Amino acid sequence: MNKPKLKCVITEEYQRILWENSLRGGLEYNERDLTSGQKLEFVDFFDVIRPVWKQRQPREVYTVQVGDINIELFRTKHIPELSPSWELSFVSYGLYLPDDGVFISGDTRFDSELIEMYADKSKVMFHDVQFFPGAVHAPLDDLRTLPEEVKRKLYLMHYADNWKEQDIDDFAGWAQAGVAYTKSSLYHLWR
Repeated sequence: MNKPKLKCVITEEYQRILWENSLRGGLEYNERDLTSGQKLEFVDFFDVIRPVWKQRQPREVYTVQVGDINIELFRTKHIPELSPSWELSFVSYGLYLPDDGVFISGDTRFDSELIEMYADKSKVMFHDVQFFPGAVHAPLDDLRTLPEEVKRKLYLMHYADNWKEQDIDDFAGWAQAGVAYTKSSLYHLWR
């Protein structure tokens, strides 16, 4: 019995990286058809939804419509720690929901250019954080340098277990684990 495939919004570049460097080793060989020796591929597991490159942007940005959700995917400045730009970082994406004004950083180091690109048009922002300098996420001390109007709509996420020890009174708050943020709950956040 064939199970339905998962829908996967993914660029060609990231699909290649994900398949070749992570998934292929465990998924290429499968009990589905041992006699033919046919190897499985990414598209055997996923219905690929390919985003479209949005031209004339300050960084790599893609758009895609999934059902009634309009999504922008943007490149982030993630790893390695010493890469000077998003172009030289490993491929990683955050997302923006333009119809609702919701920004989600994904995995990124502190990137003021990225925040400036979306701050004015975002009603609520979710940004990853860490509590020490360097590494792979935005340090809290760096996020504290943002303008007050940005911090007031910035919810911190992807944080460590010692989050209760941190003072974030100038931010919107902590994104809560296990909470589904829906359009109606987000509406209450930005009222």
